[in-house]
Amino acid sequence: MTTSARISFLLLTSLLIACPNVLARKAKGFIINNQNDTIKGWINLPTHDFSTNAYYLSGFDSEMLHQEVHFKNGKKEQWQTYGPKQIKQFEFSYKNETITFTSFKLSLKSIVETDKGRERFLKLEYKGAVCLYKFSFLSPNKTMHPLNEKPEKNNEWYLISPTGDVIPVRTKEEVKNMHDLLQKAGIDNQYIQLIPANTNFKAIKSVLQNYDNWLGEHQNK
Repeated sequence: MTTSARISFLLLTSLLIACPNVLARKAKGFIINNQNDTIKGWINLPTHDFSTNAYYLSGFDSEMLHQEVHFKNGKKEQWQTYGPKQIKQFEFSYKNETITFTSFKLSLKSIVETDKGRERFLKLEYKGAVCLYKFSFLSPNKTMHPLNEKPEKNNEWYLISPTGDVIPVRTKEEVKNMHDLLQKAGIDNQYIQLIPANTNFKAIKSVLQNYDNWLGEHQNK
């Protein structure tokens, strides 16, 4: 890196640290509060990746949005910070994509006892009769040694049944295979029998998409 490039980089870094909103990306969107009021405004998209201490030149750090969202409902208003206990949902548009986060109370894998039953914003990945949400996090064993290894990013997936039950997409005592998972999600048993019980959980999105197609065909008969 040349001297001038190094100086420019240091100046940019100093500016971002002192004024983190200078290069913040804003997107039109809305929040839904706990009184079910929809409030339109702007969502502040985080551009600082705290796991690597880097800044996004394009895109944003979606992991931070699982914890909190910065929102304002007018250009002259101050930014307000909301957590998953304070609002039910927020949504915004970015690069022609509609992105939705909804608040749920989760049973999380965590080495910290108080983190195991906390509320989080989950990102909607598929909307249908049974919805699929994603929660992104850093692998605990990597974050224990930030100087030795780059933190590893992981995803957990959750089904939201028609009755509102939150179901982790992973094996546990009462969920041994895909059939058990789909039954807990309230999916029609006729469709379940069409799916091999040993289907990999990674195929859950296509399983849900096919279920909605199956429902449409059977409802039209």
